[in-house]
Amino acid sequence: KPNMMLADIGGYDFLHNTHGWTAQQICLAYALTEPSLATVQITAETPADLEALAAIAERDLPTGCSAQIEMARFSAQEAERNRRRA
Repeated sequence: KPNMMLADIGGYDFLHNTHGWTAQQICLAYALTEPSLATVQITAETPADLEALAAIAERDLPTGCSAQIEMARFSAQEAERNRRRA
């Protein structure tokens, strides 16, 4: 069943396991490199959090993160389609 091939691949767990990065930082860094996004809204609890997020514009996204995000995104979409069909 080709449609089931992506159902269990990917996932967003890596967002919480990337050394030196928070999940929010990775998502913001990805959003800043994604040409299809025109607006990004962030939340910051403290001025230090805001400063850390602002610094993301100067950092390179960790190697492989873009691919992992795409795999997780398509895996989630495929899983949702399969749930609707069931």
